[in-house]
Amino acid sequence: MSKEISNIKPSEESPEAAPAPAAAAKDSTGIVGMLGDIAVMAVVALVVSLGAIKYLPKTLGLSGASGDLPVATIQFDALVREQIVSLSAQVSSGELAVEEMPKRSSAFTAALLEKLKARAAEGKVIMRAEAVIAAPADVPDYTDQFRSELIADGLLKPSGKK
Repeated sequence: MSKEISNIKPSEESPEAAPAPAAAAKDSTGIVGMLGDIAVMAVVALVVSLGAIKYLPKTLGLSGASGDLPVATIQFDALVREQIVSLSAQVSSGELAVEEMPKRSSAFTAALLEKLKARAAEGKVIMRAEAVIAAPADVPDYTDQFRSELIADGLLKPSGKK
């Protein structure tokens, strides 16, 4: 019997043998493969986001009588962009020295992070609005509230637009 096994040549492999690595690599290359991967990632992200919004209150035991959702959003990038534009305008007009810009930016960032931590301490999960694909209409957005508080604290100049 060992003589029969030694007589098998590599070219006489069974037809169920795995495809060659080159053939497998050829199937997964190109823009179509990449677009397929992106579509799968988008669907997974959507399912995870919706699942978190739906089941997070139940999982954390926060579905009490208050009816207040523990999830909220903030347009973080928009607030930071407003602050940068405001500081740039102040520097351009001579109202603020260039050397003061880093100090003001640090103070703004620290205050914004403290506001986020305070909401988290209240049991809120704050998500970046830019990263949320879909959410119920009653999910609160803290952007305007944070903007007003930062303006009141003197860390953000009113932009004149809402």
